Amino acid sequence: MGESVRSPRAFVALGAAFAVLVLGFVRLPVQLAALCSPITPRDQNGIIALLVPAVVASWGSSDAEPTADLLALEGYWMRFHLFKAAFAMAATVVIVLLGRALWRAGHVWGAALLAAPGLLGLVALLANLQGAVAPGPSLQSMLPLPRDGSLGAVLLDVRADLARQGSGVVRSVRVDRLITDFALYHWVFAALSGVTAVVLAVALLRWRHTPAPSLADARSARRARRVLLIGGALSSLAWAVLCVANLSNALHPVSGLLGWLRL
Repeated sequence: MGESVRSPRAFVALGAAFAVLVLGFVRLPVQLAALCSPITPRDQNGIIALLVPAVVASWGSSDAEPTADLLALEGYWMRFHLFKAAFAMAATVVIVLLGRALWRAGHVWGAALLAAPGLLGLVALLANLQGAVAPGPSLQSMLPLPRDGSLGAVLLDVRADLARQGSGVVRSVRVDRLITDFALYHWVFAALSGVTAVVLAVALLRWRHTPAPSLADARSARRARRVLLIGGALSSLAWAVLCVANLSNALHPVSGLLGWLRL
């Protein structure tokens, strides 16, 4: 990395870019997802207000396909998560570049402190990619509690339909789609978290053998490296656990759905 990236001006520019991207992550996806969309919810309450009647009409119908309202919501939610993922990815790249520049410039503890926002950016990226690939189950997790009235009645009917799956009863189209979407939702995160765990572990093994920055105090550099290696190893282990947990739901989607519907 060139000397220009180690200058205070470059650090400030990267920090400012990160702040702008975080602000964009929080503020802009709602507006961007609503472009060319038949629905324009302003916030989470607006989404829930549209979601409940759409779920009741779609899941309570005998039609093979979801209603137009539910499909419009899923399309909006997919775009929302895609924009969120784009901002999260850009912010994560910037924080990695800033941390790398600080480390090479000898500011080892400053670089170490950036591991936390870097990890949060990675979590946001993977979670939003999951929501973009499988927007249906992501939306369903927003259904309010308690689930009574017409929503409760439809969910009870779906749960009874699911409970009959092990008795040789032919699946209804409605339940078949729910099971497929729920399994996909967890397959996606199992794959993403598994790849992340492996890549992080390999990166840590390679990085532990790189020389300390010449501009840093050797003792501080060793301590900072130790903290980062331990934190990185724990993070890699956590991603592996998430992979296994999601893999379990992906392989047994009916039991996972039944557990969710009992909430």
